[in-house]
Amino acid sequence: MGGMKFTYLRDDGHKLSKIDRVLVCSNFINFQPLSFVTALAREHSDHSPLILKPSNTDFRPPPFCFFDSWLLREDFNVLFTNSWNSFHGFGTPDRYLADKLKFVQNIFRDWIGSESGSKHATLNQLKLNLEKLDKMAETRVLTDVERISRWEYKHKLMELERCEKLDLQQKAKVKWIKDGDENTRFFPGTLKHKSWKNRIHGLNINGV
Repeated sequence: MGGMKFTYLRDDGHKLSKIDRVLVCSNFINFQPLSFVTALAREHSDHSPLILKPSNTDFRPPPFCFFDSWLLREDFNVLFTNSWNSFHGFGTPDRYLADKLKFVQNIFRDWIGSESGSKHATLNQLKLNLEKLDKMAETRVLTDVERISRWEYKHKLMELERCEKLDLQQKAKVKWIKDGDENTRFFPGTLKHKSWKNRIHGLNINGV
């Protein structure tokens, strides 16, 4: 197991344990001999998430998409108003509107890129600080100052990831009747449909 030495760390830092077992089928190692398990850093939970990596995957960057979480940012209205009013173009009304939206899109693409860079830098630094304290707790008992710092890092990390959680909800394309109402027929039906689409009905290996 790579990553963390232990998979569980109590908040007071006085108890550690390790659960590094992953269940696979009998032929999995034969088809994926380079697989390995990594214990990720503990951020919000006292348990480290385990990830099984059979191979490296590389995904292309996602296309431009407007997220509702942008509306919660203080500088959104000012940026949109300035970019909308600063456009100068010509042509038919439909072509003029398309070029104007494209102009605003490019401005927001640069804006969200710079904002994401600084946000990810802060998130990564908080994660590194948490991981450092967790590794220290695996070798010795944390001091009171270190325990307070660890709690503050976790609290700041939860605040910064609020917008990312909103983006994940929007990416899931699930429209609840009201916020937090998962017990509707639409929500289980959506999950059931996605499960049916993602189901693997069989594998063809060497003609078998």
